[in-house]
Amino acid sequence: MKSHGMELDQQLKNISWNELESYFGSRVFKRGERYFKNGRVSHWSNEVHLADFSRVEMNLQHLLDHKNYETVLDLTKVLLERACFYIESCNDDGDSAVQISECLNIGFKALRKCSWSNFDQLLFLINAQLEDDYELCRGASDVIDTIDDGETWSSIADYFYEALKKLPHPEIKDDYSKRYHRDRVSTVLVRALKKAGRPDEVLPVYENEAKITDSWEHLVYYLIEQKQYNQARIAAEEGIKNIGDTWPGTIASLRNSISVIAAEQGDYSCILLLKQQDFLLHPDFSSFNSLLETAIQTKNKDEMREWALHFLETGNAPAKGALKEAYKTEKNGHREFPRYETLISIAEKEKRVDDVWTLYQEATHKKSHHHLHAQVARIIKDQYPDESIRIWKLLAEQHIAQANPSSYVTGVGYLKEAQKICIKIKRTKEWSIYIEQLREANKRKPRFIKELRRLADEKLL
Repeated sequence: MKSHGMELDQQLKNISWNELESYFGSRVFKRGERYFKNGRVSHWSNEVHLADFSRVEMNLQHLLDHKNYETVLDLTKVLLERACFYIESCNDDGDSAVQISECLNIGFKALRKCSWSNFDQLLFLINAQLEDDYELCRGASDVIDTIDDGETWSSIADYFYEALKKLPHPEIKDDYSKRYHRDRVSTVLVRALKKAGRPDEVLPVYENEAKITDSWEHLVYYLIEQKQYNQARIAAEEGIKNIGDTWPGTIASLRNSISVIAAEQGDYSCILLLKQQDFLLHPDFSSFNSLLETAIQTKNKDEMREWALHFLETGNAPAKGALKEAYKTEKNGHREFPRYETLISIAEKEKRVDDVWTLYQEATHKKSHHHLHAQVARIIKDQYPDESIRIWKLLAEQHIAQANPSSYVTGVGYLKEAQKICIKIKRTKEWSIYIEQLREANKRKPRFIKELRRLADEKLL
């Protein structure tokens, strides 16, 4: 079968640059050179030099209206060949990409009206999308959806079977480029098989590609979609084992799939184990809450709470719940314990203000407080107002000392929090004296004085 897409390069050689300029306009094509003029935006000087593709779009539309479909397609191929290079070499916040995409959409419309076969049309559109790294060809999908010809889709499937065979296998697990390209081609193949009414061939493609490109997610999602839960769970576990530490995002996705499958099967013990493992890997407030929500289903919430708190305090976790082996942090990385930030967030949720203050003092003593100051100051403001005021003052003074306008704004924001507490506990006189001392100490910082005046203008005192 002879493809118009394969003939197009030869056709384009017969189009002179004068003809291109007559279609596209000399403002866009630079005579004799194989690229578009650049558009750019300077964020420093606010200068704007945007390329104008309005004449390109107008002339393409004119050719389409006059049924010059083949010429529109020839020019569309020129755009496709040069658009990516153009976008890579300009900086205009995506404005040119939007304009080029609108021009290409005219070409895609012409495709359905030309003399090309359905096969040639589909192949042109699909290849355009495969070579598009800037989402210029999104309009091609609308045209692809209008071709509902099982025989043609079957031919497309056969074509991409052969294309996939010719693609090299990624030699190393982190060879992202080869993995990504194979994945896109296999996605096209699967879509073609479904459209061609050949669904029995889909699963073998997913299974084969999972072993080659580690695309286990596609396989697992498909099996779940087909309600083949046991096979999906086996595939997810195999994927986790094969991937190792190479693709943490994929591992997280596969673990989530196992959790979804387990929920579908009512296997809450499996979900609990996954949540325990997630918590050990990421001992934060979110994973703690997720663990306890699952523990409600397994009716051991109190046990899991104590287990999790013990780990946050010591870095060690005994075999408990669904976890069959003890976990020790020293064998699994160098992380800092106790995890004060998480412990304080848990204590806040459980309204244990005394524990929040105790944990904060410990963290401060060990210099492990990081960014806990503001969080703690808000939590303890009613029960420990003096300490809350002291923290807000400390934060404010640290930012004022940085001597830049944005830090002044942040610093005065902290002073405002302290001021509210002083008003509430009726210590405004003491606060006024402090503000005067602060103003005097920083009188050589006019921008800070201006921000401080705004605080006084709020008439809170």
